[in-house]
Amino acid sequence: MGLPKEQLEGKTLWDFYPKDQADAYWKDDLEVINSGQPKRNIIEPLTLSDRALWVQTDKILYRDASGNIAGIIGFTLDITGRKQAEEELKSAQEKLIQAEKLATVGRLAAGVAHEINNPLAAIMISVQRLTGLIKNEGAANIDSEVYVKTLELVERATNNCKRIVAGLLAFSRPIKLQSASTDIHKVVEESLEVLEDQIKVHKVRVVNDFAPHLLIIKADKYKLGEVFSNLIVNACEAMPEGGQLRIATRLQQPGTEARREAMDEADKTVEIKFSDTGEGISDEDMFKIFDPFFSTKGPGKSVGLGLSVSYGIIQQHGGAIEVSSQKGKGTTFIVRLPVDRRRTTEQQEVTDGNRAKMGC
Repeated sequence: MGLPKEQLEGKTLWDFYPKDQADAYWKDDLEVINSGQPKRNIIEPLTLSDRALWVQTDKILYRDASGNIAGIIGFTLDITGRKQAEEELKSAQEKLIQAEKLATVGRLAAGVAHEINNPLAAIMISVQRLTGLIKNEGAANIDSEVYVKTLELVERATNNCKRIVAGLLAFSRPIKLQSASTDIHKVVEESLEVLEDQIKVHKVRVVNDFAPHLLIIKADKYKLGEVFSNLIVNACEAMPEGGQLRIATRLQQPGTEARREAMDEADKTVEIKFSDTGEGISDEDMFKIFDPFFSTKGPGKSVGLGLSVSYGIIQQHGGAIEVSSQKGKGTTFIVRLPVDRRRTTEQQEVTDGNRAKMGC
């Protein structure tokens, strides 16, 4: 304790501690006496010599040879060094947490730029195209349909920016999907239309292999548009020298007729497959492809938020997103979404009615 033996012999708790603190420690002693159980105390810093002292005291009941209570023995350990190390570690952890927060904010800001870049690029290209036409041909000589189509594209891309910003503002609270009966083919076609110029720049040929009479699903078409747009852009960037992107849809159901008839419509899923002939993804990176802030595109090109955001959106819809790839031979993303049972029933009623009219 940093004091000579003579200054300690014959002293009590009240000689070293304030009365209320000494009373509390004495209550601990009485508890050991009454219960017969040992007790450990961590005593707060007490300046007895030239330094603040943290001590750990273990108290046990002491009995004489006859078994009578003779007193309490306390084993005291100086833990000042350990406490100082704990405080330093806590301070270092707090600094690390603060640094991680700042880094996260930086990555988030970069992610916002990445996510909002696609619709902004569509807006810029559309405006530049329209401006070029007006300068070269004169406003009066341009077909009104060109104006309408270009401005509609700008409006959709602007709305995409608005929704991304709204999503960021709602970052700290759960996002509620604006679900409605949705035609998947229409969402895919609108995504392709918004990204038409980027697809041409990358010399990518898009092949649509849509299943006829695909069932309507219950979904947020704007959120799905974000997912499809992200997958299309990723595919284009994976084919810097050009290539083919095949987008296929189908209704996923059991293979046998008996199982199909027994299966509830609500259990069926719509499958949307995006297959490119690009560079592919390595086996090592495949395990991290949906991790936030992971990207295979290299520094400055992406912060890897697109796929993690897409994964979350599909999960919110009760669906799944999978990926398969072979390095140098291309990548396939498969999105599976549950069917809207209510809408499916309506479609079946219309189909049955049509069959009845035809005498089927």
